[in-house]
Amino acid sequence: MFKSLQWKLVTAFVLLVLVVSTIAGTFLCLRTTQYYQDAFYAQMSDTFNHNLLTRIEAAEATEKTYVAELISGSVATRLGVDDGRLYYVVAAEDSTVLGGNSFATSGFFMESKNFVIALSGSVGNISDITAPYMDYAVPVETPFGRQIIYVRDTKTELNGVLYHFIESFIQTVIIGVLAAILAALLFSRAITTPLLSLTKRARRISEGEFDSRFEIPSASTEVEKLNEAFNDMSLKLKGTLSDISTEKNKIEAILQNMTDGVVAFGTDGKIIHINSTARKMFGIKNIEKYRFDKLFSMLGANVLIGDLLYLDNVRSCERIATKGENSFKVNFAVFDDERNKTGGVLAVLHDITKQQKLENSRREFVANVSHELRTPLTTVKSYAETILDVVKDNKTAVTFTNTILNETDRMTRLVKDLLVLSSLENQAP
Repeated sequence: MFKSLQWKLVTAFVLLVLVVSTIAGTFLCLRTTQYYQDAFYAQMSDTFNHNLLTRIEAAEATEKTYVAELISGSVATRLGVDDGRLYYVVAAEDSTVLGGNSFATSGFFMESKNFVIALSGSVGNISDITAPYMDYAVPVETPFGRQIIYVRDTKTELNGVLYHFIESFIQTVIIGVLAAILAALLFSRAITTPLLSLTKRARRISEGEFDSRFEIPSASTEVEKLNEAFNDMSLKLKGTLSDISTEKNKIEAILQNMTDGVVAFGTDGKIIHINSTARKMFGIKNIEKYRFDKLFSMLGANVLIGDLLYLDNVRSCERIATKGENSFKVNFAVFDDERNKTGGVLAVLHDITKQQKLENSRREFVANVSHELRTPLTTVKSYAETILDVVKDNKTAVTFTNTILNETDRMTRLVKDLLVLSSLENQAP
């Protein structure tokens, strides 16, 4: 990571140097070219001033080439004529070259805008920085017709200056790039060294080393503040983790020592926590491999995790589950995570095996007693009715016998009620 950061900084520095150098070099080349062109046209304008043109046009000429002979004298020197700067005197009517310091064909001049302008009688002094040459054309009126004084600079001197400038510029850029690389490496080292130290510190914190304070030598104020923040974070993190661990141990101890079984399921139905009591209740090896629906389907509890998670009316419910001879009352409730989103389902198991056995025994006792009492009560009632027929003249015996019959009827009604109750309980799921 830090090597990548170093090379990114080096690349940024180099690109910055190249961009600045390219912009500066291009600007200087354009300014130099513009300066040379401005100097050329200023020189031409000063040379072909009004006085010179008046003197040329007023001269008594006997030869058609007298303008060329006049220019080849002192005027050519003032024009700076050399191998790179040429001049011609051209007849306007047929573009015939009447004189000059270099040979040229008649069609050679027609590619020049300035020459064409001069043919119309105006001075051709249009400057084009993109053209491969600089030229200047001046029309003069002679007794032999209009003649054009045409000066062309091939930019030989300018190209030589630009070549040496570009050569020096490239050398300067190379030196600048090397200096930028060195500066970037030193700068990146000053940044990455403290970051590397902080990374080591963060790694130690992740491994649980919270106690030792860490100092970064030769660090900037910002990095020192970051280091202090790391040290404070380490101490606070240690305290927080200690508190979390204590609370976790408390909850774990409570859950493990509860007489009720507790099982937590994730939204995918997998077991995420189960205490020892629940393991004993289920009595299933590798309980963690079972999912919610499969587990409670095996236990005969009619419940699905999808109903609990997505149906509001069954987000909490109670079911009876059985495992062999054991019976459990299971309370289901949906719980949320720290983001207040559904986190899963919590199942709390109560062992009701003893209560179930007692209830079954009570039902059996009630049913048995009810059946057993019907026969003696019927017998008692029959004997009482017989006695009543025998002792009907004895008022006292009749009273007692009627009392026996009434109580027998009461007990018979009670037995019938108990039988009905037993029947209803046996029909209950």
